[in-house]
Amino acid sequence: MVKRFLFLILLILFLPFFVQATDILTLPTIPIARVIRRLGDILFYILVLLAFVFVLWGGINFVTASGDPNKIETAKKMVIFSLIGIVIGAVAFGIVNLIYSYLAGR
Repeated sequence: MVKRFLFLILLILFLPFFVQATDILTLPTIPIARVIRRLGDILFYILVLLAFVFVLWGGINFVTASGDPNKIETAKKMVIFSLIGIVIGAVAFGIVNLIYSYLAGR
């Protein structure tokens, strides 16, 4: 009986703090379209950066191949696959922007 009474007293005393805490703890809502757009932008920038690095790496390997056909072929494949990756990334970026414009109503 004493525990219930103590619980009620504490509840009455601290209830205003719990009510005010709900306003403080609410998180801002971000539309899903904006999240998709930001994620797509970040991934596209990372893809372009990596593709640029691989194109440079392939070019350096091509220049330093010193006539070895295997190294030249490997360097050519590296550059070609990097450029294909950029094209695929650009298409994916376009699809993400298309979905964003559909969800955002623009």
